[in-house]
Amino acid sequence: MYHSISQVFAGYFAGLVFGSIYFTLTEYIPLYYPSSILGQMRKGVESLWTGIGGIGGWELSAGGGGWGEGWVLVGDEGSARPKTGKAS
Repeated sequence: MYHSISQVFAGYFAGLVFGSIYFTLTEYIPLYYPSSILGQMRKGVESLWTGIGGIGGWELSAGGGGWGEGWVLVGDEGSARPKTGKAS
């Protein structure tokens, strides 16, 4: 065996603890306490994400709009709108 049973369990529990802390700091607190410092930081990151063209939020593949079309790069905050499937 490459790892003993105790090493496997230690790694598993370390991952559980780290993952729980990470989730709490990056998702739970910003979502339920948006006025907290973590909530404000997430709001800033999300604004920048939308500003560079990540219109779909955190979902890369299903997002409307295109990369490089956001207000940070184009300069017009109104341009950061999701595209529809219709040609205009």
